[in-house]
Amino acid sequence: MHGRTPDLLAALGKRDGQEILARLVARPARVSELAEPGAGVRQPTVSRRLGELEAIGLVSHRRRKDLYSLTDPVRLRPLLRARRRNRDTALWVALGRPHAIELVLALMAKPSTPSELADAAVGLDLRTVSRRVSELAAVGALRPVVGSRAYQVRSPARMRMLLGTLSELATDLLDADLAAERSLRERLGAPS
Repeated sequence: MHGRTPDLLAALGKRDGQEILARLVARPARVSELAEPGAGVRQPTVSRRLGELEAIGLVSHRRRKDLYSLTDPVRLRPLLRARRRNRDTALWVALGRPHAIELVLALMAKPSTPSELADAAVGLDLRTVSRRVSELAAVGALRPVVGSRAYQVRSPARMRMLLGTLSELATDLLDADLAAERSLRERLGAPS
């Protein structure tokens, strides 16, 4: 995994981060509103998470009004569906592990055993592949193929949608970083 994807998965893999993002889907809010009693997240945690989310580009802060808002609510909305949020937290954590997305993509192409995946994946040993496959199966991303030792993606269409949305969001964040870098270089008079 490269670019912003690990940061996005890490943010989505934290329950309090997801809770904050989900509340910001509805409308921009202040720290005090996000840390209200009953919100489930205390003020210091809200402030810390907002800083992390702002640093990776998921949240923007309007200092004048002291409001936080999502930078791309349309893309984040399907990733934060309330009825799936708790289960998806574990999915994001599992997908954030090294090589997990590559293994999922391989299994979307063709059901395979961990041994077949290890043979096909350059630089991955069977133990690592088996561990990742077990983690992904435990969170419901994969299921065993009946009558064999192979695994397949449980819901390929949903996985394709989730990974596609994540990829688009990561690309947008990376493009914004590159545009900011170009702007800085131009202002400094440095060659692009």
